[in-house]
This record gives sequence, structure tokens and C-alpha cells, in this order.
Amino acid sequence: MAISFVGVAHGTTSATLPTFTDGDIAVCFAFRDGSTTNPTVPAGWITLTNTADGTTCSISVGWRRLIYTDTTTSTWTNATRVSVGLWRGCEPFIAAIGGTPQASAGTTNTVSWGAGAQTMTRGDGTSWIAGFGGHRSIDTTIDSAAITGMTARGSAVDANAETAVWDTNAGVASWASHSQTITGTASGWQTYMVELLALPAQVESNVGGANQPSFKRVA
Repeated sequence: MAISFVGVAHGTTSATLPTFTDGDIAVCFAFRDGSTTNPTVPAGWITLTNTADGTTCSISVGWRRLIYTDTTTSTWTNATRVSVGLWRGCEPFIAAIGGTPQASAGTTNTVSWGAGAQTMTRGDGTSWIAGFGGHRSIDTTIDSAAITGMTARGSAVDANAETAVWDTNAGVASWASHSQTITGTASGWQTYMVELLALPAQVESNVGGANQPSFKRVA
């Protein structure tokens, strides 16, 4: 089963989840403008980072395998903006997030999505890369300026900050840092890249006998 994009939502310290199916994966990006004290990752979310800081801004990122009773992201205390992306078809047996997530930060109008070559858990072309970005200025094109190999999934802006969600919209065998040239006021920004692991393929095995085929998991 290949990965597919489900939806995206945004809020201040919390966001209402879009319609999903049990087992879908949510990755929440919490951006804080004006402080390097990171937003708090709520209970029930697996922390990917709560220490990544930029120039007068900070982020926390976590993921969760959703169940039918989930309705919101819960509260990411001290966040200025939260953006959550949902994907289907991710690894159900082990962690759905692979590799070594990459955080980047800067203050110019060139935004880096990645910090060099991503260390991939699976280099077979089945993993997707999801990218999240936050900016202290509210007049930039971080939500729309082209990023090679990525598709814009959604963005949000308020009086204090803006955030955006992107992904590769297909499996990739590797990911290197890509630069995005944006317009607007140059100030602090941060990005975070994660590898979404696909549900492994199932192949027929004859260990159960010729008339009783069974299946084994392929890593």
C-alpha cells in the first residue's frame, strides 16, 4: 500500500483534525514566534524534536497514529501557530517516521528545506518526505514559492507568524536539501523534514504449504 496524503489543518495552539481513518499518521509542527523556549508536546504524541531553535523562534514536532476518538491535536502550549499533516499507508508495525529528521533555520529570504542529504531508513523509493516550515514574518511566500520535488499541502497565517506543510507526493529514494527563494520581510524561519515510512509490501510465501499460502512482511 503506497502512502497517500489525507489532509492538513492549522490553529494557534491546537487544530481540529480533518476527516481521517483509524491508523492514519498525523505529524504536528508547532512554531513559536519571539521565543526560543519551545512549545510543549502534549501527551499522546511521540516527540521528534522539542529543542530546535532559530533566531527568536522555536519549534516542537511530534507524531501520532490516530484512532477514531481523536478530534484535535490537543494543546501545544506556547505555540504561535500549529500545522498538522495527515498521511495514510504508513508503517503500522514499527515507528512510522524513519531516518534522521532534519531541522534548518535562518533569517534570509532563502529558506532551506533540509540540512544536507537525508539519512533514509528505506532507500527503495517507497518513503515520502514531509516538510514543515514556520516564519516570523506574515508577508512571505514560504507557503507558495516553488520547492523542487515538493507539493504544497496547506498553510496558515495570523497576526504573528505563518506556517506551511509540503510533501514529495510520491516515494523517493533520497532527499537532499533544497533551497526556496521567498519574497517578503526577512526574519527568523525554521523548517523540519521527516521521512514517512510506507506500509511494507506483502509477498506470497509457500511456507504454509502449496494449498495454504501465507504471507510474510518485507522490511
